[in-house]
Amino acid sequence: MKILVPVCTFLVGLYVQIASVDKIVSLVRNEWRLFLHLFIILLIMQALVIIVLSIFLSEVHAGRKDMTDLLDSAVRQSGLKAEFVEEDDGDNAGKTYEITRNLIEKAQHSLLFVDFWVKSNNYHAKKPTVQKRRQDYYDSIISQLKKHQDHDGDQPFHVRMIQKPDQLEADLVYSGHLKECCEIQENCKTVSVVKIAPPCIHAHFAIIDERYVIWPILSSGPDGSGLRRHGALIFDDPNKYLVNRLKAIYTMLDKVAQAYQPNTISIPAKSN
Repeated sequence: MKILVPVCTFLVGLYVQIASVDKIVSLVRNEWRLFLHLFIILLIMQALVIIVLSIFLSEVHAGRKDMTDLLDSAVRQSGLKAEFVEEDDGDNAGKTYEITRNLIEKAQHSLLFVDFWVKSNNYHAKKPTVQKRRQDYYDSIISQLKKHQDHDGDQPFHVRMIQKPDQLEADLVYSGHLKECCEIQENCKTVSVVKIAPPCIHAHFAIIDERYVIWPILSSGPDGSGLRRHGALIFDDPNKYLVNRLKAIYTMLDKVAQAYQPNTISIPAKSN
């Protein structure tokens, strides 16, 4: 395509040279021949414009393809894949709990959780679907702890780091789950560890089998009256780029953490 541009330019120049002044004068006497020559010139110019535009568009497409290939190459090298799972008030309510539970049930090596407690008064105002999915999520963790009580690795199978600002209350489901974890921890310290640390990262995340990262998207009202779960980012990180960074945050928290005791946090009374 690029060769056609100078070729067409040469042909147009040659044609113009042939059409000398004498020729033009003679063509004036024969108007139909003049119009014919002008029509030919216009066709050549139109073809030239089309060719130039085609070359330009092909180069733009090639540039975009190069950029896409570069990004694809970067993704392939990191191996990191991400998906956003949205939650709403319909069928997707509590969906991220269900997806996380499925990953937890398949875990074979490790479960690591970093929590950030947010003061909220609406833990008990969830839809029945959300309550069930949330409870099933915590139950799947307990099932895995019982399943891996013979775990003898360098690190416990299950670790939960709780970033706890002062004077925050826990909800019944969460506190009950932590109590079960501590009971298992008393019988088998190699399978579960629960700790408390001052806030460092104002976010929650979970790492499953040092590969899958669950990062819920949460918000709360300024008065603590409403905790809302908008969804979660779910990462598949086989090369551990993100996993290692988040584990470094956990290590930083672990340096100032202390063991969690079931009576560390006040548990609200059940509503009638």
